[in-house]
Amino acid sequence: MQEPGDTFLNTPFDGILGMAWDSIARGGISQPMSQIFSNQILCPTAVFSFYLNRDLYNNTVGGELTLCGIDPTHYQGPIAWEPLISETYWQIQLGGLSINGQQIINGPVTAIVDSGTSLIAGPPALVQNIQKAIGAGASGSIDCSTISNLPPITFVIGGAQLVMTAQSYVIK
Repeated sequence: MQEPGDTFLNTPFDGILGMAWDSIARGGISQPMSQIFSNQILCPTAVFSFYLNRDLYNNTVGGELTLCGIDPTHYQGPIAWEPLISETYWQIQLGGLSINGQQIINGPVTAIVDSGTSLIAGPPALVQNIQKAIGAGASGSIDCSTISNLPPITFVIGGAQLVMTAQSYVIK
């Protein structure tokens, strides 16, 4: 496959790996994840995991995709599991969302986990509530010098409270 133009010339990544399900694939083409997971000899556990690292200055690995398993060197504590709602998007039930103890979403609500997106998106009223709770302006912008003072965002997934610090949710 060739990508026209200079899309990948000046970007800090090597490319894009589609993680779509066959049910939404264009042209009826079987997708890589379906092909990998269907081979139970090479992939006995139909699981994949991502390690994301934004601190590129002090580490050599910016991120990692592990197929058919989970790399235990990249997480602490128990893993939160949440079943998919359907095999269309990576769609799950979000049990809730709070910021500094303030309940923003009292779930369950449907959410999509997308490894190719760096944004938290949702209905405008919900996004405005999140922006207000973290002290962002109407455009969602924040003064980067205040990152260390911003509150964490807590997502409830699979009954577990997953905390995202401002260092993870603010794009500089």
